[in-house]
Amino acid sequence: MLKTLKKYFEAQERLANAAQLAPSPSINRSPTSKAGNRRVEILDAVNGKVLEIAHRKSIQHDWEVTLYVVREDESLADAIATALCVTGGA
Repeated sequence: MLKTLKKYFEAQERLANAAQLAPSPSINRSPTSKAGNRRVEILDAVNGKVLEIAHRKSIQHDWEVTLYVVREDESLADAIATALCVTGGA
């Protein structure tokens, strides 16, 4: 029993040392995983597409959601640009 516990603690120590040596991904270091204040989602609707633009003033504020219906003759890029302008994101 004592030998098993010793092996267990040695394995735990090796894991701890390996974790210190290996670079761990950090949310604060990654530019793509920062908490943003604006989010755009493309939703499929019955007759086309709808943009859902969620925005907030800071991380402490709640999300405000605006919906933008994409016209049939409007490109998706133009619709996103227009929706961001309307919501103050440009």
